[in-house]
Amino acid sequence: MDNKTLNKQERNHYQAYSGFVKFIQISSALVIIILILMAIFLL
Repeated sequence: MDNKTLNKQERNHYQAYSGFVKFIQISSALVIIILILMAIFLL
């Protein structure tokens, strides 16, 4: 995606979207780590 063709509002939306995707990736990784730790302690 070319940032030069985006106006300021669209660029802000794009930054918020990429930050939201990054937050989802981090939270899903944390959930997986918690599930693995629970499995280790319960087994």
